[in-house]
Amino acid sequence: MAVSLLSVARVAGLLAVLLLACGGAVAQVVITVSSWLPPAHALSEAQRDWCALLDRKTAGKARCNVLTRAVSAPAGTFDAVRQGQVDLSFTAQGLTPGRFVTPQLAEFPFLGDTAEAVSVGYQRSFARTPAMADEHKGVKVLAVFAQGPGVAFNTSGPCCAGTICWH
Repeated sequence: MAVSLLSVARVAGLLAVLLLACGGAVAQVVITVSSWLPPAHALSEAQRDWCALLDRKTAGKARCNVLTRAVSAPAGTFDAVRQGQVDLSFTAQGLTPGRFVTPQLAEFPFLGDTAEAVSVGYQRSFARTPAMADEHKGVKVLAVFAQGPGVAFNTSGPCCAGTICWH
């Protein structure tokens, strides 16, 4: 699921973060889930797949209530989770410029040949870098990932940066 999810995350600057707010223990846990993307989008489908896996692995002791509409605009998703309006969602950190600084590491061009490779490095860096987690206080980050390689282009012809030129 993760590889196909990464291959379709083509929105420039999309760094999605799955967020889970901490809650108390009860007999059956119901996790309220929100997506700001259309239901047929690969990220929304992956979210539903995760919920189905959760239900199976917990033998029904934990399940998701997937909302039919997002609880907030995309830029407000992180705050909606942190404030308890919803338990689980994802966000594109580029929607809130300046708020999440350290994850911009994963946005540098030419970091890897595939979204999977960049995402593995990003996840490992996130796990080992307290400053990254500090930017996400109030939520539990389940995973981070990056989109695949982009395309560098312009409208005026050949371009050079130092000793690197492309035509």
